[in-house]
Amino acid sequence: MQRRISELYGRGHLEALDYQLVAGPGGTQGLEFLARRKSWGPQYLRVGLSLQDDFAGNSQFNAGARLSFTELGRYDAESIWDMQIGASPRIATEYYQPLSLQHRWFLAPHAQADAHDVPEIVGTQPVRIYRVRNFEYGIDLGRELGNWGELRAGVVDSRGSEIVRVGNPVAQLLPWHVQAGYIRLGVDRLDSVNFPRSGKAYAFTLRGEDRSAGMDGADSLTFDWRAAWSSGKNTLVGWVSGGSTIGGSPQPRNEFLLGGFLSLSGVAAHQIVRGN
Repeated sequence: MQRRISELYGRGHLEALDYQLVAGPGGTQGLEFLARRKSWGPQYLRVGLSLQDDFAGNSQFNAGARLSFTELGRYDAESIWDMQIGASPRIATEYYQPLSLQHRWFLAPHAQADAHDVPEIVGTQPVRIYRVRNFEYGIDLGRELGNWGELRAGVVDSRGSEIVRVGNPVAQLLPWHVQAGYIRLGVDRLDSVNFPRSGKAYAFTLRGEDRSAGMDGADSLTFDWRAAWSSGKNTLVGWVSGGSTIGGSPQPRNEFLLGGFLSLSGVAAHQIVRGN
Protein backbone atom coordinates (compact mmCIF):
# COMPACT_ATOMS: atom_id res chain seq x y z
CA MET A 1 0.00 0.00 0.00
CA GLN A 2 2.81 2.42 0.84
CA ARG A 3 4.48 1.69 -2.50
CA ARG A 4 1.29 2.40 -4.46
CA ILE A 5 0.71 5.59 -2.43
CA SER A 6 4.21 6.78 -3.34
CA GLU A 7 3.64 6.04 -7.03
CA LEU A 8 0.33 7.92 -7.11
CA TYR A 9 1.73 10.90 -5.23
CA GLY A 10 4.74 10.93 -7.54
CA ARG A 11 2.51 11.71 -10.54
CA GLY A 12 2.41 15.27 -9.23
CA HIS A 13 -1.35 15.89 -9.22
CA LEU A 14 -1.85 16.06 -5.43
CA GLU A 15 -0.61 18.29 -2.62
CA ALA A 16 -1.13 15.53 -0.06
CA LEU A 17 -1.91 11.81 -0.15
CA ASP A 18 -1.86 9.67 3.00
CA TYR A 19 -3.84 7.03 4.87
CA GLN A 20 -4.40 5.74 8.40
CA LEU A 21 -6.04 2.81 10.18
CA VAL A 22 -9.50 3.57 11.61
CA ALA A 23 -11.91 1.59 13.76
CA GLY A 24 -15.27 0.66 12.23
CA PRO A 25 -18.55 -0.69 13.64
CA GLY A 26 -18.53 -4.11 15.25
CA GLY A 27 -14.81 -4.04 15.97
CA THR A 28 -13.85 -3.93 12.32
CA GLN A 29 -10.96 -1.86 11.02
CA GLY A 30 -10.36 -0.10 7.75
CA LEU A 31 -8.29 2.47 5.93
CA GLU A 32 -9.10 6.16 5.74
CA PHE A 33 -7.44 8.08 2.91
CA LEU A 34 -6.57 11.76 2.84
CA ALA A 35 -6.17 13.16 -0.68
CA ARG A 36 -5.94 16.86 -1.46
CA ARG A 37 -5.62 18.06 -5.05
CA LYS A 38 -3.20 20.80 -5.97
CA SER A 39 -4.66 24.28 -5.81
CA TRP A 40 -2.80 25.07 -9.06
CA GLY A 41 -2.64 23.33 -12.43
CA PRO A 42 -3.29 21.03 -14.24
CA GLN A 43 -1.45 23.29 -16.72
CA TYR A 44 2.03 24.46 -15.72
CA LEU A 45 4.49 26.98 -17.15
CA ARG A 46 8.21 27.07 -16.32
CA VAL A 47 10.61 29.70 -17.68
CA GLY A 48 14.40 29.83 -17.61
CA LEU A 49 17.32 32.03 -18.63
CA SER A 50 20.91 31.09 -19.46
CA LEU A 51 23.79 33.53 -19.99
CA GLN A 52 27.45 32.55 -20.39
CA ASP A 53 30.40 34.92 -20.92
CA ASP A 54 34.14 34.13 -20.84
CA PHE A 55 35.07 37.86 -20.53
CA ALA A 56 36.98 37.58 -23.82
CA GLY A 57 34.22 38.67 -26.16
CA ASN A 58 32.46 35.30 -26.38
CA SER A 59 29.00 35.09 -24.88
CA GLN A 60 25.95 32.86 -25.25
CA PHE A 61 22.37 33.71 -24.33
CA ASN A 62 19.28 31.49 -24.30
CA ALA A 63 15.77 32.02 -22.91
CA GLY A 64 13.39 29.11 -22.68
CA ALA A 65 9.98 28.01 -21.46
CA ARG A 66 8.21 24.70 -20.85
CA LEU A 67 4.41 24.39 -21.04
CA SER A 68 2.90 21.22 -19.57
CA PHE A 69 -0.67 19.98 -20.01
CA THR A 70 -1.43 17.15 -17.56
CA GLU A 71 -4.38 14.90 -16.60
CA LEU A 72 -5.46 14.46 -20.22
CA GLY A 73 -7.94 11.68 -20.95
CA ARG A 74 -8.80 8.60 -18.95
CA TYR A 75 -5.21 7.53 -18.25
CA ASP A 76 -3.76 10.96 -17.28
CA ALA A 77 -1.74 11.59 -20.42
CA GLU A 78 0.62 14.59 -20.58
CA SER A 79 1.61 16.96 -23.38
CA ILE A 80 4.94 18.80 -22.99
CA TRP A 81 6.08 21.76 -25.12
CA ASP A 82 9.58 23.26 -24.93
CA MET A 83 10.54 26.54 -26.60
CA GLN A 84 13.93 28.29 -26.59
CA ILE A 85 15.34 31.36 -28.33
CA GLY A 86 18.89 32.68 -28.45
CA ALA A 87 22.17 31.11 -29.52
CA SER A 88 20.59 27.65 -29.75
CA PRO A 89 16.90 28.02 -30.71
CA ARG A 90 14.74 24.97 -30.15
CA ILE A 91 11.12 23.86 -30.19
CA ALA A 92 10.11 20.38 -29.06
CA THR A 93 7.04 18.46 -28.02
CA GLU A 94 6.26 15.05 -26.51
CA TYR A 95 2.92 13.38 -25.81
CA TYR A 96 3.16 10.88 -22.96
CA GLN A 97 0.32 8.33 -23.23
CA PRO A 98 0.06 5.62 -20.51
CA LEU A 99 -1.55 2.40 -21.72
CA SER A 100 -3.34 1.63 -18.44
CA LEU A 101 -4.39 3.21 -15.15
CA GLN A 102 -1.33 1.63 -13.50
CA HIS A 103 1.04 3.59 -15.81
CA ARG A 104 3.26 0.56 -16.35
CA TRP A 105 3.65 0.86 -20.13
CA PHE A 106 3.44 4.00 -22.23
CA LEU A 107 3.77 5.40 -25.74
CA ALA A 108 5.50 8.74 -26.36
CA PRO A 109 5.43 10.30 -29.84
CA HIS A 110 7.73 13.32 -30.06
CA ALA A 111 9.24 15.87 -32.43
CA GLN A 112 11.79 18.67 -32.25
CA ALA A 113 13.53 21.26 -34.40
CA ASP A 114 16.75 22.94 -33.25
CA ALA A 115 19.89 24.73 -34.40
CA HIS A 116 23.29 25.10 -32.75
CA ASP A 117 26.90 25.96 -33.55
CA VAL A 118 29.74 23.41 -33.66
CA PRO A 119 33.32 24.74 -33.91
CA GLU A 120 36.14 22.95 -35.72
CA ILE A 121 39.18 23.20 -33.44
CA VAL A 122 42.79 23.01 -34.64
CA GLY A 123 45.16 23.08 -31.67
CA THR A 124 43.30 25.40 -29.32
CA GLN A 125 41.82 27.78 -31.91
CA PRO A 126 38.55 27.42 -33.88
CA VAL A 127 39.15 27.59 -37.63
CA ARG A 128 35.51 27.18 -38.66
CA ILE A 129 32.11 27.29 -37.03
CA TYR A 130 29.38 25.08 -38.46
CA ARG A 131 25.69 25.87 -38.05
CA VAL A 132 23.82 22.60 -37.59
CA ARG A 133 20.06 22.60 -38.18
CA ASN A 134 18.02 19.52 -37.37
CA PHE A 135 14.41 18.31 -37.47
CA GLU A 136 13.57 14.99 -35.85
CA TYR A 137 10.41 13.07 -35.05
CA GLY A 138 9.71 9.60 -33.73
CA ILE A 139 7.90 7.44 -31.19
CA ASP A 140 8.98 5.59 -28.04
CA LEU A 141 7.60 2.54 -26.26
CA GLY A 142 8.49 2.53 -22.58
CA ARG A 143 8.13 0.73 -19.27
CA GLU A 144 7.93 2.59 -15.97
CA LEU A 145 10.08 1.02 -13.25
CA GLY A 146 8.17 1.98 -10.12
CA ASN A 147 8.79 5.59 -9.16
CA TRP A 148 12.56 5.35 -9.62
CA GLY A 149 13.21 4.77 -13.32
CA GLU A 150 12.12 3.92 -16.82
CA LEU A 151 13.24 1.87 -19.80
CA ARG A 152 12.30 3.04 -23.28
CA ALA A 153 13.10 2.14 -26.88
CA GLY A 154 12.29 4.26 -29.88
CA VAL A 155 12.77 5.02 -33.56
CA VAL A 156 13.34 8.46 -35.09
CA ASP A 157 13.56 10.06 -38.50
CA SER A 158 16.17 12.83 -38.55
CA ARG A 159 17.02 15.31 -41.29
CA GLY A 160 18.89 18.57 -41.45
CA SER A 161 21.84 20.50 -42.84
CA GLU A 162 25.28 21.81 -41.90
CA ILE A 163 26.73 25.07 -43.25
CA VAL A 164 29.97 26.92 -42.55
CA ARG A 165 28.89 29.99 -40.62
CA VAL A 166 32.34 31.42 -39.82
CA GLY A 167 35.65 30.64 -41.60
CA ASN A 168 36.73 29.43 -45.00
CA PRO A 169 34.20 27.21 -46.80
CA VAL A 170 35.10 23.57 -47.29
CA ALA A 171 33.79 20.96 -49.70
CA GLN A 172 30.03 21.13 -50.08
CA LEU A 173 28.19 19.70 -47.08
CA LEU A 174 25.11 17.83 -48.22
CA PRO A 175 21.88 17.73 -46.20
CA TRP A 176 21.38 14.51 -44.30
CA HIS A 177 18.39 12.23 -43.80
CA VAL A 178 18.82 9.21 -41.53
CA GLN A 179 16.66 6.85 -39.51
CA ALA A 180 17.83 5.72 -36.11
CA GLY A 181 16.80 3.47 -33.26
CA TYR A 182 17.80 3.73 -29.63
CA ILE A 183 17.30 2.27 -26.19
CA ARG A 184 17.56 4.25 -22.96
CA LEU A 185 17.64 3.25 -19.30
CA GLY A 186 17.13 5.96 -16.69
CA VAL A 187 17.30 5.49 -12.92
CA ASP A 188 16.71 8.30 -10.40
CA ARG A 189 17.03 7.63 -6.68
CA LEU A 190 17.92 11.19 -5.64
CA ASP A 191 15.81 12.45 -2.75
CA SER A 192 15.07 15.81 -4.43
CA VAL A 193 14.86 17.05 -8.03
CA ASN A 194 16.38 20.49 -7.43
CA PHE A 195 18.43 20.22 -4.21
CA PRO A 196 19.34 16.57 -3.53
CA ARG A 197 21.07 15.63 -0.29
CA SER A 198 21.42 11.90 -0.91
CA GLY A 199 20.98 9.25 -3.58
CA LYS A 200 22.17 8.56 -7.12
CA ALA A 201 20.81 8.97 -10.64
CA TYR A 202 22.14 7.67 -13.93
CA ALA A 203 21.09 7.19 -17.55
CA PHE A 204 22.48 5.17 -20.47
CA THR A 205 21.52 5.66 -24.13
CA LEU A 206 22.60 3.49 -27.06
CA ARG A 207 21.70 4.86 -30.51
CA GLY A 208 22.22 3.22 -33.89
CA GLU A 209 21.79 4.95 -37.26
CA ASP A 210 20.67 3.29 -40.50
CA ARG A 211 23.23 4.34 -43.10
CA SER A 212 22.06 1.98 -45.87
CA ALA A 213 21.22 4.97 -48.10
CA GLY A 214 24.91 5.98 -48.12
CA MET A 215 24.67 8.85 -45.64
CA ASP A 216 27.64 9.47 -43.34
CA GLY A 217 27.01 9.03 -39.64
CA ALA A 218 27.95 7.07 -36.54
CA ASP A 219 26.35 5.06 -33.77
CA SER A 220 26.79 6.43 -30.26
CA LEU A 221 26.77 5.52 -26.58
CA THR A 222 26.20 8.18 -23.90
CA PHE A 223 25.85 8.11 -20.14
CA ASP A 224 25.11 10.53 -17.32
CA TRP A 225 25.75 9.93 -13.61
CA ARG A 226 24.95 12.09 -10.57
CA ALA A 227 25.24 11.46 -6.86
CA ALA A 228 24.78 13.44 -3.64
CA TRP A 229 26.35 12.91 -0.20
CA SER A 230 25.57 14.92 2.94
CA SER A 231 27.09 15.41 6.36
CA GLY A 232 25.22 17.73 8.68
CA LYS A 233 24.40 20.93 6.80
CA ASN A 234 26.95 20.22 4.03
CA THR A 235 26.21 18.44 0.75
CA LEU A 236 28.55 17.37 -2.04
CA VAL A 237 27.06 16.67 -5.49
CA GLY A 238 29.08 14.90 -8.20
CA TRP A 239 28.12 14.83 -11.87
CA VAL A 240 29.83 12.93 -14.71
CA SER A 241 28.72 12.73 -18.35
CA GLY A 242 30.39 10.97 -21.24
CA GLY A 243 29.88 9.49 -24.66
CA SER A 244 31.53 7.91 -27.66
CA THR A 245 30.75 7.29 -31.29
CA ILE A 246 30.93 3.66 -32.38
CA GLY A 247 32.16 3.04 -35.91
CA GLY A 248 30.91 5.01 -38.87
CA SER A 249 32.02 8.53 -39.74
CA PRO A 250 31.29 11.21 -37.10
CA GLN A 251 29.81 14.43 -38.48
CA PRO A 252 29.46 17.89 -36.87
CA ARG A 253 25.84 17.01 -35.98
CA ASN A 254 26.84 14.15 -33.67
CA GLU A 255 30.09 15.42 -32.16
CA PHE A 256 30.40 15.94 -28.41
CA LEU A 257 30.90 19.48 -27.12
CA LEU A 258 32.65 20.49 -23.87
CA GLY A 259 33.26 23.83 -22.24
CA GLY A 260 31.07 26.41 -20.53
CA PHE A 261 29.23 26.61 -17.22
CA LEU A 262 29.10 23.23 -15.42
CA SER A 263 30.85 21.59 -18.40
CA LEU A 264 34.53 22.23 -17.62
CA SER A 265 33.65 25.73 -16.43
CA GLY A 266 37.21 27.04 -16.83
CA VAL A 267 37.02 26.50 -20.60
CA ALA A 268 35.09 28.70 -23.05
CA ALA A 269 31.76 27.30 -24.24
CA HIS A 270 32.17 24.50 -26.84
CA GLN A 271 35.94 24.98 -26.90
CA ILE A 272 36.57 21.21 -26.88
CA VAL A 273 35.02 19.10 -29.64
CA ARG A 274 35.31 15.34 -29.92
CA GLY A 275 33.72 12.95 -32.39
CA ASN A 276 34.99 9.72 -30.84
